[in-house]
Amino acid sequence: MIILFRFEKLFGGKFLGDIVRRVLLDLAQNGLLFDGKITDELKTVESITATDLSDIETNKSDDIFESLAKRLGYESFTSDDRNTISYVCAVVSIRGALMLAAILSNLIARIDRQEVTIAIDGSVYKYHPKFHTLITDFIRELLPTDCHKKF
Repeated sequence: MIILFRFEKLFGGKFLGDIVRRVLLDLAQNGLLFDGKITDELKTVESITATDLSDIETNKSDDIFESLAKRLGYESFTSDDRNTISYVCAVVSIRGALMLAAILSNLIARIDRQEVTIAIDGSVYKYHPKFHTLITDFIRELLPTDCHKKF
C-alpha cells in the first residue's frame, strides 16, 4: 500500500499543484521566473493547487495568471513568466497522464480478456481539460499492437 500511495503522489490531484509549485520555485531560484524574486507564498506547500493547473490548461487568459501571481505575492508578471507557467503546467499534466497510462497499458496487456473497461475517478480526471485525452492517447501508444482491440 505504501508503494501505491507514493506513486499516487506523482500524479494525484492533491499533489499535482505542488509539483508545479516546486518547479516554479526552482525556476525562480535560478532567476528564470519572476526575475528571481521568491515570495513566502511561493515557498508555501500547496499554495498552487491542481485546480490552478486545470484552470491554466483550460483558459490561458491573463486573468487566470494575474490571479495566481497575486495569490503567490507577485504584483505583476511578464509574458515570459506567463509562458513559463503555462509550459510547466502542460508538462506536469503530460507527465502525470503518461505515468498513469504506463501502468494502465501494462495491466491491459496482461489481462486475458477480449475487451477491458477502465473506471477512473478523481478530481484531476474529472476537471482537467486534457487528462482523459492524454491518458487514452498514451495508452494506445504504449499498448502492444495486438492489444489495441481490447481498449
